[in-house]
Amino acid sequence: IDLYRSGSVVGQTLFSFALPLIVIWFFLSLLNPYFPPHGLLFMFAILTGVIASTMYTWVTMFDTFGPYACLPVPVSMLIESKITTFSILQVVPMAFIAMVAVLAGEAGVLIPAMVLCLAVSFYAAGVTVWLTGLSPSVLVYDARVLATYLVLVGIAIMAVTAVAFTGPFYALASILLLLPAWFFARWAMVSWDAVDQAGF
Repeated sequence: IDLYRSGSVVGQTLFSFALPLIVIWFFLSLLNPYFPPHGLLFMFAILTGVIASTMYTWVTMFDTFGPYACLPVPVSMLIESKITTFSILQVVPMAFIAMVAVLAGEAGVLIPAMVLCLAVSFYAAGVTVWLTGLSPSVLVYDARVLATYLVLVGIAIMAVTAVAFTGPFYALASILLLLPAWFFARWAMVSWDAVDQAGF
């Protein structure tokens, strides 16, 4: 139902994910001589992870808490269901990274690239859930929320980029980002349950 309501099956996947990444790949490929070995694929995997994290926004964009207010459904349950849908959608960036790696002749480092992409995606989504709950498309315009998001995600991106550029399989260390991602999601469920949700 989430996928159908958000248009994530075709529309969002094509216009909010695939097309921007094709443009990003084109411009990144121009910088390939300046990247270390496998650096182009890893940088692309990181950016793909950041864009893939916005899939959480897709599945919450057309949903409000109002219709659920008269039911015994806490906000944390809705957040958990949205995270589940988001997790299922991660098949899309994985397929995209696999296709790019094979076409670029980088299949040998496909696993580290996929781990890097997933780790960044789940971490950025965890920060989003913590900061915005069920309203990322609205609260993203809050200056404090946006600044906090940019700082937390920016620091993580710089760290995993430095590690990944050190050596191809060091990129696997990015899986450690899943730990803070999990904590952010748990904190979000507790904190947003305590907020009086608008019932419109």
